[in-house]
Amino acid sequence: MLSMPPVAVVCVRGPLRKLAGGRAEHECSGATVVELLRALELRHPEMRGWILDERGLIRRHINVFV
Repeated sequence: MLSMPPVAVVCVRGPLRKLAGGRAEHECSGATVVELLRALELRHPEMRGWILDERGLIRRHINVFV
């Protein structure tokens, strides 16, 4: 049996919402927070570089709540 990656709702607030198509909530698949944020960037390429840095780590000014 194939296991599906976990799905979570990623909430985007403030100025990043405009880069995320104007929507506040996005369902993304991923096993880690970074994977969820990468999935969000894949859907909205204009967000690339704003949340994750060039090493794929969450930028220091980004607040993440789980």
